[in-house]
Amino acid sequence: MRARPPIARHAVLLALTAFAGCRCHPGPGLRSAETLGFRATPGELDFGRVLEGTRKTLEVEVVSTSRAPIAAALRADPPFHVAGASLELPPEGVARIEVAFDADDGDVQGELEISAPPFLAAVQLRGTGVAPLPCVPAGQCHVSTFDVGTGACVDALAPEGTSCDPQSLCLVNGRCSSEGTCEGDVRSCDDGDVCTADFCSATYGCMHRMKSCPASRNPCLVATCDPVDGCGLAAAPDLSVCGSVDCIQGHLCLSGACVTAPTPDGFPCAPATACQGAGTCQSQECVRPDAGELPPAFHLAISGGPAQDGDPGRLVASGGNLFAEICSGDAGCSLGSWTANGFERFVSPSPDGQLRRAITASPQGVWVLAGDGLELYSAVDAAPISRVPFSALWTSDGGGTTGGERIALSSTGELWVAVGPRPQDADAGADGGDDAGSPDDAGTEDAGTGDAGTIDADAGPLPFSDSLVRISSDGGSWTEYPLWQGGALALSLDVGDRVYVLRPADGLGRFEEDDAGFRFEPWGPPAASSGLAIGRGVALVGGAALFDVDSGTPIGTLRDAGEEGEPVYPLPGPVLVTRTGSFALYRSCTTPYVDPCAGDQAGLWIRSFEPADAGVSWAAEVMAPPFRGWVEEMVSVDGGVGLVTQVLGDGGDEVRIQGFYGGSKYLDCPVQGGGRIGAALFEGSFLYAIIERDGGWSLEGFDLTGAPIDTSGWPAANGAAGTRRERP
Repeated sequence: MRARPPIARHAVLLALTAFAGCRCHPGPGLRSAETLGFRATPGELDFGRVLEGTRKTLEVEVVSTSRAPIAAALRADPPFHVAGASLELPPEGVARIEVAFDADDGDVQGELEISAPPFLAAVQLRGTGVAPLPCVPAGQCHVSTFDVGTGACVDALAPEGTSCDPQSLCLVNGRCSSEGTCEGDVRSCDDGDVCTADFCSATYGCMHRMKSCPASRNPCLVATCDPVDGCGLAAAPDLSVCGSVDCIQGHLCLSGACVTAPTPDGFPCAPATACQGAGTCQSQECVRPDAGELPPAFHLAISGGPAQDGDPGRLVASGGNLFAEICSGDAGCSLGSWTANGFERFVSPSPDGQLRRAITASPQGVWVLAGDGLELYSAVDAAPISRVPFSALWTSDGGGTTGGERIALSSTGELWVAVGPRPQDADAGADGGDDAGSPDDAGTEDAGTGDAGTIDADAGPLPFSDSLVRISSDGGSWTEYPLWQGGALALSLDVGDRVYVLRPADGLGRFEEDDAGFRFEPWGPPAASSGLAIGRGVALVGGAALFDVDSGTPIGTLRDAGEEGEPVYPLPGPVLVTRTGSFALYRSCTTPYVDPCAGDQAGLWIRSFEPADAGVSWAAEVMAPPFRGWVEEMVSVDGGVGLVTQVLGDGGDEVRIQGFYGGSKYLDCPVQGGGRIGAALFEGSFLYAIIERDGGWSLEGFDLTGAPIDTSGWPAANGAAGTRRERP
């Protein structure tokens, strides 16, 4: 609080008293202003709470008690102010004085002094300055003001017609309504062009989309649109194709009419590919430039390869990184990992240096198949996570294989494994035992359950025998489901993670589990080939036989793709049964038809089929007889198929990337430098391959950007059978 020191009225009165010469009785001495000269009311003026930075004015009334005019001087202490420096009081008259308070923050006091010697009057002044709060309106078309009396903000509707933003690019001239909403006029988006559909987007404003004019049935007339007159027709460019065409003659447009004419030289007849330019007609033949070798986008020398002792390897991918088991004669075997652009992440030696095979990868880690079990390693640094030991994967011939067709990865990261008999039971399992698992044995059996904790790798092989085993995603727990003697040739999962098993004695069946236990329902007939893939509602067995996956009903066998009487020998894999195309491989002797087909007369073919009825759409030759080599990887490409093939030749080995569509080969690119492929994988827009040349191994990536690769289906003959399904 600020206060002005009181006026020294007592000193003035003492002086006046001494001048009068008397202090104790009435006489010509000092008289009070209040009784003899004038009086001021009120004696105290309170301005109350006033908003900081504003001025408030009040009045003081001065009444003369004298029969003579009085001239009084006026003075007030800041922040109080008086209007004028003097006051003229008429005899026994009344005058009013305006006193103003300029508010600052806080309480203040002061005095108004009215003096007309020997008379004096004082009015006490007080007031409180109040600092306002920052007031924010509740929204558009609202105003918020500070109320001094309550010390709070008060929200109210803005006056009708106040300008505002309608918050839409499709409204203009925003203004507030009486209800407090911002309204506006609809924006006109008419661009004056009849060929455009005009509309407004609240986010982007006016938009103009070209109208689609009706096409003509005449292929040599094209739809046009004039901004004023609208849709019409015009002649197509001369030499536009209007029917069938080859390099001899074609149906071509000329002045708006379709005519048959000799095909001119230079007319395009084949599209460009990754390693070959576009073909053009020359002297009535389609001439393409010589195919060049496809160079890699990157080349990284690695310390070993996945192919050892004739066993193929496997590249797998997860989280944008690549993984493979690589071995060298001196250093043993290791789990290697690389980035998608060819940088080494780690090469971690196997615990015992022995051969292992990467089977599949998931966010939980990389699953590796060892000789007597499955091992899970960290995808970050190859640290061991868990090990699930067992005696062996079942094989029909009693020999060792990669076992990939008897391992499937679910969408949740669980592994399903078909495990064979223990070594002492191998002969019984291979021979079928007393009752080779006939369909009459179908029924409900109890599932065995393993220890839910981490499995001790030193405890020895688990007592698996002719079983399905479900292993948790982290390898820490498992459940065993006994199978009948005879084991399983293959297993696979559908898009809903239902388990299908292919057995030699009773063929294809579905494994189901419910509250009562588990049930295996065989559909037959007995199976001799291990190939199994599930997709588009069907199961493809042995690369030839189709079954409905819900009922087990046979759909049929893929019919011969070539001419009547052509011998066809289906291959169990690799196969593709995808949402965009379905393909299988077969051997055939076509020149001349010979059955059985001798090796030097056999060619390798691919055929496209329709899963609904097993009908074959087309077939194309992959390798001419006598073919020597194999298909390493397949991928669906916009309804067609892409292949990675290994061609073995006396003049050197080649790795080729091939593409087929509608029965025609549209792509055939040899990989630069040739060599022998150890593993390959289509991932994203790249083909990755581990290739051996001159005794050294390298990881290479080939950029296939622009090819609509669809990585669904089951292309890997040696990978986990259920890693890929009908959806990527």
